[in-house]
Amino acid sequence: FIQGIFTIANKQVFREAIKQFKKRNPNVIFIGYNGFGGEMENTVNPFRQTVDLRWLEIFDTLYSGDPRFSDVPMINVWRSQDLYSDHMVQQFLFNQLPLSRIDNCSFMIGTTGTCYNRGVAAWKSCLILNLARSGWLNVYHGNINLLSDDDVKWFSRVQNTYLYLQEYGKTTIIGGIPGKVMPYGYKSKSKDGTLITLTNPSQTMKEITLPMDIPCSPGRILFTDNGFKPVLVGNKIMLGAEQMVVIGYGEYTLDEYDWGIEEDIVIPQKIEQREIKPEIVDEHTLQTRINNLSNDIRVIFSQCDRNGNPVRSWGGAPPNGIRMNEFLKIRASQGDEDIPVRINYDKMIWSGLSWATGEIEVENVNPQYPLTITCWSKEGNSEYFKIEIYNTQN
Repeated sequence: FIQGIFTIANKQVFREAIKQFKKRNPNVIFIGYNGFGGEMENTVNPFRQTVDLRWLEIFDTLYSGDPRFSDVPMINVWRSQDLYSDHMVQQFLFNQLPLSRIDNCSFMIGTTGTCYNRGVAAWKSCLILNLARSGWLNVYHGNINLLSDDDVKWFSRVQNTYLYLQEYGKTTIIGGIPGKVMPYGYKSKSKDGTLITLTNPSQTMKEITLPMDIPCSPGRILFTDNGFKPVLVGNKIMLGAEQMVVIGYGEYTLDEYDWGIEEDIVIPQKIEQREIKPEIVDEHTLQTRINNLSNDIRVIFSQCDRNGNPVRSWGGAPPNGIRMNEFLKIRASQGDEDIPVRINYDKMIWSGLSWATGEIEVENVNPQYPLTITCWSKEGNSEYFKIEIYNTQN
């Protein structure tokens, strides 16, 4: 009790000291990082009021968490990381922070463990979402030198577009909560036109109805992922599994705003969930068999607790950490023969991971025999595992 009284008093003294400093130095920007509210460990917990808004009296922005993989499993791990930052922005908005004062801190490229050695993988969609979230503090971490001269020119085009919208327009969140696997996005509107940035985080194709107040003039798709091409008809758009898109209206339908394709993320042309009957093999292993193989197979494996909530395993950070495919494994086999499974979660992930995903190419499978999918966790209880299997066509 006494300790709590001193903590409250110290916070008040600290706030008053910073206020006095800012009066004498009005051009100094104060940025709040860890310790000022928000629940950043996962994308599972319901939103709660955890931010003391008095911090906004001294901080120009509050940070909403270093980028990490969300608890929504995705083949495209970088899109799952995008979703984490989107979810955190919504959490801080729930805590009544204006979008402009939320530092989403999401753009991080490079060759270090902090950014999971991503290099420049899927950096374009990462940048667009970073800016679409409309925070006024735009921070870019990592090895910016990995970008080419052409990359920098593209970066500048996109940045200038969104900075104008941040200064002269208004941005609102549209759709549902990212962590609940609901389509969501951002609508940025100015006197010149409107930009809508949307993401479908699910493993199914989704037809999304756009906001009613969009202009009557036809929209234009300015940017999307490789593979499936979104279908825009009137105020509805069809997005593929895990796909993001930017749609322009008004001035933003001009050629100069055509930002191209995210080459590093490929969306299947078709995806369909299969019915399966998983069987518990032992405490840490769940297995299922599938027949009639004519398409590529996508495996989604979630490690959950008895309440169905995802549970993370931690292998530690580089250089001495353990890769997550040593904690969560997906194996495919026919008889005694192992079938290759393509994964990209095999990283040392300092923030932990609650899922594994993999894809199996049909050309590696004998369609005359059943395919066995085995999911194993070093720490989880197989009684609570979740497995989803999808047919995909690229």
